[in-house]
Amino acid sequence: MSYSRWSNSKWYTFWCVPNGKEDRDNAVFEVCDICTFTAKQLREDRVNCLNEILDIDHDTSESELLELESYMLQFLADVETKHGK
Repeated sequence: MSYSRWSNSKWYTFWCVPNGKEDRDNAVFEVCDICTFTAKQLREDRVNCLNEILDIDHDTSESELLELESYMLQFLADVETKHGK
């Protein structure tokens, strides 16, 4: 599932299905051409994940980072809907 595309955002983000069995922790959120994060990483330390993005893409504005965080939160909500607690 795509959360954003380059046609309307700086980001192209989507839920990437890993090889093997997916669960609540190993569901993968991809920020295309930058990096991937598991749902567990995003739940446990989203700030660190956002800082990783900043380390890679120094031109990211605060509003773009907030936009990206909103996609991360949408992904986590979808993971909870699919896999539950």
